[in-house]
Amino acid sequence: MKAIRALIPRAAKSFLKRFLYRHLLTTSQAGQDYWIYGEAFNEKKGGYFLDVGAYNGIVFSNTYILESRYNWSGICIEANPIVFKDLIKNRRTVCLNVCLDKSEGEVPFVLRSAAGGIVDQDVDNKEPGTNNVIRMKTVSLNSVLEDQHAPSVIDYLSIDVEGAEERILSGFDFHKYTFRCVTIERPTELLKSLFKDHGYVLIKEISMLDCFYVHKDFLKEYESNLFSFYKKKNLAIHWRCRFISP
Repeated sequence: MKAIRALIPRAAKSFLKRFLYRHLLTTSQAGQDYWIYGEAFNEKKGGYFLDVGAYNGIVFSNTYILESRYNWSGICIEANPIVFKDLIKNRRTVCLNVCLDKSEGEVPFVLRSAAGGIVDQDVDNKEPGTNNVIRMKTVSLNSVLEDQHAPSVIDYLSIDVEGAEERILSGFDFHKYTFRCVTIERPTELLKSLFKDHGYVLIKEISMLDCFYVHKDFLKEYESNLFSFYKKKNLAIHWRCRFISP
């Protein structure tokens, strides 16, 4: 098998990998993308996302299928400069190699593949260790969205930044920008209160992983999409069963 694999050109391997990922039901860690493209938006085409902590754009990605199958566009943000090289190869949307924080400044940043990030006592990476620590300039999420001329209403925010979510969102302008749907990893109590105060409804929670939010202005449409999506899927299963039955 290894010998056969060695004969396949690198470009062909990359194409096959992307092809297979595009035909999966989900590339997310726990079905976050299925919730978005299916339950929340009923396979809507041409939506707009913001992916903060995009990693390489495919593995455990909450937005890859949105882009590749449903023609969504948006912004992928990945602070790790090493991983970012893969991200720009894997995605065609806007990709930014910036480190988000509550304001402009400079922070220590540890390069630990998917688990890297800002080093500080209020995030996951509390100790920098001795290797792979660099200094990174930081920018606010507000300034990134302004620079990119992002729409004031964004369909989906995915944010997973190893405990730095509160630092990024605590100073965010929720009055200027609204997200129809949000998945956020392990939000703090402060963030849960912040979302609630700005009209976000907690739909479900995966223990030790993500919370799923819908903005109150999108709630009726979400419920309608949810019903329509599963009605459509159940009809498809019904007709498929009739077709294959003797």
